[in-house]
Amino acid sequence: MERLNLTVFEQIMLERLGFGVETAVTSRELAYDFKTTPRRVMGVISGMCQKGVPIVATRRGRHKGYFLARNEYELSEYIRPLEAEHEEVMKRIAKLKTLRAEHFQLILDMKKHELLEELENE
Repeated sequence: MERLNLTVFEQIMLERLGFGVETAVTSRELAYDFKTTPRRVMGVISGMCQKGVPIVATRRGRHKGYFLARNEYELSEYIRPLEAEHEEVMKRIAKLKTLRAEHFQLILDMKKHELLEELENE
């Protein structure tokens, strides 16, 4: 097994996280504990995952937040929602890449029409 090359902050974060969904902690709670921002916490956790730390998260149920997966089953259970989210994001990206100048003009015309109607109704 390769050695995890964690920063001091990542090591402290790892000590704070517990095993299993019942120990889940939100990025807001972690940010408060470490006197930083939730965005930084999410970035650090993302980096730790890239280094091989089995941190997963849940947004549903009683326990929301990040935690360490206890085993492969738990890891796969919490990977599924990420895969679904990834799929949706990729669909949005694909659609956005197909947009051309006429799409922008259509939206501008729609907005202009809405504004004119609002002005007329005042």
